[in-house]
Amino acid sequence: MENLNIVQEFLLQNPWREGKQVKLPDNFIPRDIVSKVFDWMDEPDILVILGPRQSGKTTALKKIILNLSASTPPENIFYFNLDSGPIRELFSEAASFARFIKDYQKEEGRVFVIADEVQRIENAGLFLKNLYDAQLDFKMIVSGSSSLEIKARIKEHLTGRKKLFHLLPLSFAEFIRRESLPSSLFDSDKLGEEQDRLYGQHLKSCLEEFAIFGGYPKVVLQKNPDKKIEELKEIYSSYIQKDVVDFLKVERSDVFNKLVALLAYQTGNLVKKEELSTSLASSWTTVGKYLQILTDTFVVNLLLPYFTNRRKEITQMPKVYFTDTGLRNYVCSSFSNLEMRPDKGAIIETVVLSELAKRLKEPQEIRFWRTQTKAEVDFVILKNRMPIPVEVKFSRLKKPAVTRSFRSFIDSYQPKQAIVLNSNLLAKARIKDTEVLFLPVHWFIFYPDRFLRDEIEIE
Repeated sequence: MENLNIVQEFLLQNPWREGKQVKLPDNFIPRDIVSKVFDWMDEPDILVILGPRQSGKTTALKKIILNLSASTPPENIFYFNLDSGPIRELFSEAASFARFIKDYQKEEGRVFVIADEVQRIENAGLFLKNLYDAQLDFKMIVSGSSSLEIKARIKEHLTGRKKLFHLLPLSFAEFIRRESLPSSLFDSDKLGEEQDRLYGQHLKSCLEEFAIFGGYPKVVLQKNPDKKIEELKEIYSSYIQKDVVDFLKVERSDVFNKLVALLAYQTGNLVKKEELSTSLASSWTTVGKYLQILTDTFVVNLLLPYFTNRRKEITQMPKVYFTDTGLRNYVCSSFSNLEMRPDKGAIIETVVLSELAKRLKEPQEIRFWRTQTKAEVDFVILKNRMPIPVEVKFSRLKKPAVTRSFRSFIDSYQPKQAIVLNSNLLAKARIKDTEVLFLPVHWFIFYPDRFLRDEIEIE
């Protein structure tokens, strides 16, 4: 007979088994990842959702359960939150876990096994592999923090058996869904002065809030700025204590925190490990290890350079950006108005990169370009191996114009498309064979993937 505590906890986590409704938060914000997961629901792969702490993984899983319940008997949907000690006992051995599922299934047909916080399982990758290889009629959907260990274990044991999804803080389009905007705006195939007149100022106002406080769901849902800051404090403190100290066993949390602060103030700049090592009075090895932790837990992005000529173009040092501007601004203790900030350019660059990273699909890549003569382009998107340069300027433009560096890139690589982001100008121009789009930042980050797929016509 199963441990009574395990059964009680299981039934508490699965109220639909007793005829109750699956409940989402009243302020639920729809997430794009749900439809992406459902695209793979009929495939045999284990669906793995990884993301930083408090990015909304549990709520996304509840939405998946709600959608499944429309066509699946409730007895065939099993949810397990592995933060619970009794529930973790079920995951000690694959064969006994499979027996538990069969005992509580009751209905014939496919079973959906949904495990939240899977990093809590000892040898999670091996456990999931054994279940998969048993060829049971289980569809497994699991979520976990993006810690180094869980990523390594999953990759090691689930090669050829998984589909990996990343759930980051809200994208700008997801953020905007809180607003009472017409649904047609999300699917528009044209962008012109009339649309910008109707909605542009509203989007720009939303961009201001998004750039200052970021996209973590709990932060977004708070109306009071002071409470937003308190939520960011809790997210960062929880990350340091639970992921960095407890799970990843980083002993020098003081050095780790100082590194995060240094990187926050260097957002948009080159990362020089020797300078970081000197500032932290720590070894290159330690700095490299901590940088890896920060990238693998989705706190920072290290952007690699784009080059074809190693002699003329810098090839070694990456640029650093935070994944979420709210977390970055918390580390800097700065939440002042965007227009008044000396670092507003770096913040807007961070927002643009974060949105591109959330929306682009493999094999598309994002790089930056810089020559030894210091000609530089903020971002280079590689689409089918063809470069698309993107320049980010949060200033007003009176007419289409490009910088000398941007023109140098166009002359060197002759891309078919190039993009200049700015505060206000919506226009098209041509430099030789390159079409240059001049787009307000707020429109581009609302539709980034669609602009790059040429789905939106500029009128």
